[in-house]
Amino acid sequence: MLSIKNDDLFVEISLLGAEIKKVIGKTGESYMWSGDKNIWGSVSPVLFPVVGKSVNDSIKYENKKYQFKNHGFARHTNFKIQDMSENKVTLFIDSNMISIEEYPFEFRFSVTYRLEKNQLITEYLVENLSNKIMHFSLGNHPGFKCPFDENSKIEDYIIQFEHPEVLEELFVNEEALFKRETKELQLKDGIIQLNKDSFNKGALVYTGYKSQTVSLKEKKTNRKITVSLDGFKYLGFWAKPGANFVCIEPWCGIGDFIDFDGEISERVGNISLEIGGNIKKSYTINFDY
Repeated sequence: MLSIKNDDLFVEISLLGAEIKKVIGKTGESYMWSGDKNIWGSVSPVLFPVVGKSVNDSIKYENKKYQFKNHGFARHTNFKIQDMSENKVTLFIDSNMISIEEYPFEFRFSVTYRLEKNQLITEYLVENLSNKIMHFSLGNHPGFKCPFDENSKIEDYIIQFEHPEVLEELFVNEEALFKRETKELQLKDGIIQLNKDSFNKGALVYTGYKSQTVSLKEKKTNRKITVSLDGFKYLGFWAKPGANFVCIEPWCGIGDFIDFDGEISERVGNISLEIGGNIKKSYTINFDY
């Protein structure tokens, strides 16, 4: 387990999946889900090179099928350390660590975590080392402790967008594949009220938002955790019903539709990276309590 710190935050990171395991505030607040394996054994998985569920747990490239677990292989792969300082670490995996039978592209994928005051900044760098266009999706899945303490319940919390929104809501079936239906959701105040039934039908998934940030906020105290959204077209919220966490998940790309039978290049929201190209994505979490 690795750790980085500054005057405001202490962060533990596992090499397995480059996954954040703990974020502790300067007065001892623990902000992340515990990772209880009896409920949901992850804390903050990195999603690469697919987001979500694939039909038959596979993707297709040039008519060949490749088996893919939910959310891709990065979260199941041991990363290596590229460099590290007191408040920053960069980890990576590359195609030398992945069989060509698992993923048909040569690549390097780097994850950097750095701290600035009460902010945890995550930076991704994807490099295409192939002699062909590389196709992938990328996402985040941090699970935050909610309620924030034993004096509150889930009904005390809201999801608050930076601005009023007219969202396009997408729906998943019981297998977490997307249905071919959407619904407009108008949020005149930018707020989604949480309750014990919010996630009974699975993840809440939206696109079409204009806000640059979204917060998990405690109404009675205004304590909040804020996640930036810039550069991520899709946004998921998820929790195991009755569990003490809420995930806020900015994504580039989504899982497959129920009837999808296309190539990886045709998956909705996927990124296609030119030969020798690279792309950077980043997001910031503000811990405001």
